[in-house]
Amino acid sequence: MKTKITLFMILLPFAILFSGCQNSSAGTDTTPSFAIVYDFESDLESWSYEYPLEADDISQSTEQAYTGSGSMKVTCEFTGTTNQKATIRRSFSSDPQDLADDPVYISLFVPAALSAISDEYKISMIVQRPDSGGVFGWSSVNGSDIEGQGWQTISFTGGSDWSGCTTICFQLSKKDYANSTNWVGDIYFDYIRW
Repeated sequence: MKTKITLFMILLPFAILFSGCQNSSAGTDTTPSFAIVYDFESDLESWSYEYPLEADDISQSTEQAYTGSGSMKVTCEFTGTTNQKATIRRSFSSDPQDLADDPVYISLFVPAALSAISDEYKISMIVQRPDSGGVFGWSSVNGSDIEGQGWQTISFTGGSDWSGCTTICFQLSKKDYANSTNWVGDIYFDYIRW
């Protein structure tokens, strides 16, 4: 009996070890977890427009979706040679966001006509945040390049001092206001997350 108990005590750790290995070989979920997600399934989730866009230039839409069935449709009109931009924004004044060195992702639907001239356009993230003296100002960073048509994920990473952000904007604009090709059409934002 003593031999059986001793043998059991010796084999038990190996049984636990191999049991754990067997479970881990089944795979683990590597999907990142995001604290903030906007998917526009039923409304604009407090996102709004910024001049020169107007109220009817943005809407919740089911025409395109990266996840689920909804997205935010933005109607753009890049004509002429003045400051051409289409900006969406959301206020976080009651809940400032800490974006210091953390990537922010958006899923953007690019139509074929914009895709054909995408090297002439850029998308930026712009935030309002306090500086080291507590004075609020604006900072921006360009996202990864727009490549191809259809849905694509664009990432942005701000600086190490991007904490306390009270406004977050995403802006599509011409790289060269005077010479970039004009374009009129719709883009769609979905699954904005950080």
